[in-house]
Amino acid sequence: MTAIKASGYGMIYLTPNHLVDFSGGTATIRFDVSTLRTSLRDWIDLWISPYHDHLQLPFDMEVDLSGPPRHGVQIRMDLSGNFFDAVIYRNFQPTLIQGREIPYERFLEPSSTRRDTSELQISRTHIKFGMPAYNFYWVDTRIADLGWDQGVVQFGHHSYNPLKDCTSPCRPGTWHWDNVTISPSRPFTMIAANRRYVDRANPSVTLSAPAPANAYLRFSGIGPNLQVRFNGGSWQTARLQAQDSRYFDEHFRNFWMPIPAGVTQIEFRGDRWWGADWHVRGISVWALP
Repeated sequence: MTAIKASGYGMIYLTPNHLVDFSGGTATIRFDVSTLRTSLRDWIDLWISPYHDHLQLPFDMEVDLSGPPRHGVQIRMDLSGNFFDAVIYRNFQPTLIQGREIPYERFLEPSSTRRDTSELQISRTHIKFGMPAYNFYWVDTRIADLGWDQGVVQFGHHSYNPLKDCTSPCRPGTWHWDNVTISPSRPFTMIAANRRYVDRANPSVTLSAPAPANAYLRFSGIGPNLQVRFNGGSWQTARLQAQDSRYFDEHFRNFWMPIPAGVTQIEFRGDRWWGADWHVRGISVWALP
């Protein structure tokens, strides 16, 4: 279950530790989710992006984040109704695939408790998204070759001041998720840190397991001159993930950098920006087998 009431902008991403693998043709992502939408300013989306291009906080609007990944596919609920379209990103440039503007309440009774199955079928040259139990698909189209065939899967929930601009009573949204399947898929390792965030007062974390070989440190952070060091070693500049070149001091950025095998302790430091002190969150280590 995800639930947000954001007075400004709030978002949650759920990221399974399996890549979707369509190297052999079409792969399918299925998930069950509730359908009662309580505000048009509260919605869900789905991202698929290559392992080394994915962002911890992908986004297609100008908020305090760093934009979309370099390459990716987004399935997004429309802000005007309960239907979906698709956006394909190539070198950060979006191509919109307009979905059928038929809201799902035309063929189902929206429910906060019943979870209906949504399904994405994806290959390098075709995407299809809809609700198979109702034999309805908003998007079903050929596309130019993506140029990649495995991707990180991220389920998103967005809340943008959900009580604003209501023409009828509305409230913050709660979405119930279940039965996620990715087939075929490729598992990978996720190692969590013992803290959700670090700052000047608490600058270090301990990993739940030593970093394996060929692993990457993944986090988002705000503040200039962010640096890291591993197991008490030398400080090094934190490496940005490829992301939108536009950058504002008040935006969190995505970081993705190699981490030596065997590391268990990570320390951070940085400088203040004009609004507050530096801050790092969402710290983990990822590795492909």
